[in-house]
Amino acid sequence: MNDLLRYILAFGVVLVILLFLSFMLVIVGRLKSKTLIRQINAGKISDAKLIRLYNQCKKWKDSKFAAILSSGIFYKQWMKIQNDIFAAYEQGMIKRNLPL
Repeated sequence: MNDLLRYILAFGVVLVILLFLSFMLVIVGRLKSKTLIRQINAGKISDAKLIRLYNQCKKWKDSKFAAILSSGIFYKQWMKIQNDIFAAYEQGMIKRNLPL
């Protein structure tokens, strides 16, 4: 019985660590998205890089598998972050008259 309790406790500790890391990844993603949105609005990203980033984001923004893989149970927040970034790319491309 003692070994079973030890395994359950170890599983719980690993689960808590994974949840903490997933939460931290979402926080870092939010900070990175805000920085990226500021850079797009300020015009600090070149047209070629903006087009490349837009196409990459367009391909992966609706991927639930990638969201679950990267942020675990916080995948809905991660998908919201990706949609916000995609909207910023789209607005930047419209503002610069680049092809969507």
